[in-house]
Amino acid sequence: MRDGTLIAWNDFKFCFFFTFFTFCVAVNVMWRGLNFGSILVFSTTAALSYRPVFVRQSSTSSLRSSSLIRGGSSDTHPNLRPLQTVLTKTNFTLYLLPSTDPHLTEYPPPLYSYLTYVTKFSGSSGCAVITNSESKTKPFLVTDGRYKLQGNGECNPALDVVISGKGAELGVLDELEKQFFSSSSSSSSSPITVGLDPSLSSTKFCESLIAMAKKHTPPPQIVFTDPKINPVDGLRNNKLLQRPANPFVIQHVEYAGRTVEEKLDLLKIELSKKQIEEKNHLSLVVTNLDEISYLLNLRTDPGDIDFSRLGISYLIAHFTAENSPLALTLFCDSEKINDSVRQHLADNSVTIKPYNDIFVTLNNLPQDNSVWLDKAVSNYAVTLAIRNNNAIINSPTPLSLMKSKKVSERASNATQLLASNLLNRCFADRKRAPRVQSLPRRGRCGVCKIRQQAVFARR
Repeated sequence: MRDGTLIAWNDFKFCFFFTFFTFCVAVNVMWRGLNFGSILVFSTTAALSYRPVFVRQSSTSSLRSSSLIRGGSSDTHPNLRPLQTVLTKTNFTLYLLPSTDPHLTEYPPPLYSYLTYVTKFSGSSGCAVITNSESKTKPFLVTDGRYKLQGNGECNPALDVVISGKGAELGVLDELEKQFFSSSSSSSSSPITVGLDPSLSSTKFCESLIAMAKKHTPPPQIVFTDPKINPVDGLRNNKLLQRPANPFVIQHVEYAGRTVEEKLDLLKIELSKKQIEEKNHLSLVVTNLDEISYLLNLRTDPGDIDFSRLGISYLIAHFTAENSPLALTLFCDSEKINDSVRQHLADNSVTIKPYNDIFVTLNNLPQDNSVWLDKAVSNYAVTLAIRNNNAIINSPTPLSLMKSKKVSERASNATQLLASNLLNRCFADRKRAPRVQSLPRRGRCGVCKIRQQAVFARR
């Protein structure tokens, strides 16, 4: 019986026995009071419904408090062993594979699905710690409780699955501290070398990893590999995997709420306030795809990211003085720009450059230029491209607040859409014709109440 089936059977058995004997205890207490019989039934309930919360069948290490769950098929996934061999040849003790892309989205395109390729795990939040072929520690995947059964079912037996209540990033830091960085775990003569792609991890995570490594003696080496030469790329055919280049489309102001010019005016006000504080020229670096789409009123059709219409791109806004216009630069692939979008960007003084040119642009900023970015959502490769002479302002961008405020037009459209959805749901549930005029003032059930609210919202 597979582990996933065993866990499901244990869950069913627990629920059945717990419900049945709880009912027996309640009946016994109601009719006879708390006596020896009720205590006996309650004890039997606890004994029969007890089961281990986590399952593991590994003989190489003991069950830890972080709750390891073994998973997967009977054969080792063929992509794991070759990667471990590559790590041994390149002198890496371990390598980190997060489930994100350079824009830290939850659903990366196939080009950046390194975690899925190596471990078969397809969840939206996770980070694998892949050890080399000579390491005594097994590779493992860190994820949160949402993917307990999914990780158990998808990952191969060569990996352990660690469920962390802190999430993937903080959970990885905890596991690295316990297994590799602590004095008891790092007693081996060879130094520990940790590798990771800086373009796939947030600046906040990478800086926390570096700070944690410096607390130990000797400190583990943190090596950031070239984003263009990821170790997994040598194991798969990258010629068939390209970065999505779906064309941009202009979002009409009726749905956007404001024109690009109005949004740029609001952004300029926020940048001028920050420039007064910093007393330097200011460059705002935007890596969050929804903020770029919001500011420029652009979407992609179809979307570069699954379940959205966001386009892969970077944006830099240069602000020099209050009287001068904003200098915007959009970094994206040329295939995404058609004639109408090119004219739309030109009308708003937006310059277009190739996607990877953002690193050269950041490296060539003037020395007196401050850089504003959010380290929680910006990948570390962008931060490494900024020279030490440029001061970094770490705070959420003003666009994150601007896009959260809905103008009256968008609020009205949202209300109409909500009312329409509620009405359709109500009529579908009650299987009645939409006779809105004859509705009673007070409904007899929750569905009628929702329908009443929807009707009043439409009026």
